[in-house]
Amino acid sequence: GYEVKVLGDADDGSDATDAVHAKSNAELGTAIENGASTIVLGKGNIKMPSSSTTSDITLIGTKDTVLDVTKGAYMDSANVTIKGVTIKTSTGYVMDDAGNTGADYAALYSPNTTYVNCTFDGPMRVGRDGAKFINCTFTNLGNDYVWTYGNDVTFEGCTFETAGKAILIYSDGGNEISQVTVKDCTFN
Repeated sequence: GYEVKVLGDADDGSDATDAVHAKSNAELGTAIENGASTIVLGKGNIKMPSSSTTSDITLIGTKDTVLDVTKGAYMDSANVTIKGVTIKTSTGYVMDDAGNTGADYAALYSPNTTYVNCTFDGPMRVGRDGAKFINCTFTNLGNDYVWTYGNDVTFEGCTFETAGKAILIYSDGGNEISQVTVKDCTFN
C-alpha cells in the first residue's frame, strides 16, 4: 500500500528543481511576475491573474486545486500549460475586478494554452490564438458549450459530460479560418 517516488521522477514536472510553489492568489501573481516557469499550485481556490509577462508558464496542481477563470484572465504574450487542475468557469453576465459587467464566457486569453488532464467546471470560451485540450473532462456544461471562438483548437482524449451541447465552432463575424480537431473523445 505504499507508493515509492524517486525525486525527479514525476511525469508532470512538479518536482522540477526550479518549481515555485503557490498556495494563494498573491503567491501565484508574484510567481508569474517574477518569471517562474514552473508553478506548483496548492489545494483550494486560486484566481488566475492577468499578467503582461512574456515568459512561458507551466501551472501544475491536482483536482483539489481549483483555478478560477470566471472573470477571465489575460496573458497577452505567454504560452501557458496547465496540468491536472480543476478549472472553474462561468457563463453569462460576469463582473470584472473593476466593477464592469458584461456578457462573456470565462476564458484564459493567451497566445497558446495547453490543458492536460484538467477538469473544467462549466462552459468556457477559448481565447486568443487557440488551445489544446489533452485528456480533459468537461462537466456542468448544462445547455451550453465550449466555444472555439474562431481559434485553432484540439480536443484529444477528452470526455464531455453534457446535456446535448459540447463544442461550438464559432466565428465572431470576421473572416477567421479555424481548424478544430476532435480525436478519441467521449460525449456523454
